[in-house]
Amino acid sequence: MNFLTALHLRLTAVHLRLIIFLILLKEVTHGCHRAEYLIGQECCPMCPVGTRVNKHCTEFRSTSCLPCDSGTYMDEPTGKTECLLCRRCDKGSGLREKTKCTPLSNTVCEPEEGHFCLVYEEDDRNCGASKKHKNCQPGEYINQPGSSSADTQCSPCAEGTFSNGTVCQRHTQCQNGKVTVKDGTATSTAARACCQPKEYATKDGQCCPMCLEGKTPPTPRYYRHTDIHPV
Repeated sequence: MNFLTALHLRLTAVHLRLIIFLILLKEVTHGCHRAEYLIGQECCPMCPVGTRVNKHCTEFRSTSCLPCDSGTYMDEPTGKTECLLCRRCDKGSGLREKTKCTPLSNTVCEPEEGHFCLVYEEDDRNCGASKKHKNCQPGEYINQPGSSSADTQCSPCAEGTFSNGTVCQRHTQCQNGKVTVKDGTATSTAARACCQPKEYATKDGQCCPMCLEGKTPPTPRYYRHTDIHPV
């Protein structure tokens, strides 16, 4: 046996050992290509997006795939025999459909009008939970209206103004010789009471004539808002 023949035989033996080693390594690690999935001892081609496995591959045939049924989807290559169920947007939780489910992608939900999203999922694409915008309280105004991603921002009214929870308004300024006998508050709907001199304001903001010094209040009578003398 000459040198070249011996070298060839030796290289052939090394090659065979390498092939055997790779086969054994594959069996131990169950390694398949990224576009394959392992079933038993076989690496089968995955089904494409929007489909599922109908029949697994064998030594003699490739994987058989079927489209996803209505109400299901598959958004990545798969070796699964069932597609995933489409997400439902719960109206009772203030959610609605932004994007309908297709065989290729899941439903995307967003907050209903008057709500904002509390929890974002899937790289901020889908809203998983929402909450209703808060209402500003009397004495506050809407500083920043609520949006689909943020709640309403409320701020207190400035001194000399009042509100019912939306917009602040200035208290009435007394004119024509009338004087302030009852200051308005940040929450009062009747801004303030303006009466003639020697009148006082009731709880509901009506002006009534004061009693003379040393006199007791008369039997209850009714007075016009702008009159000083009894009717």
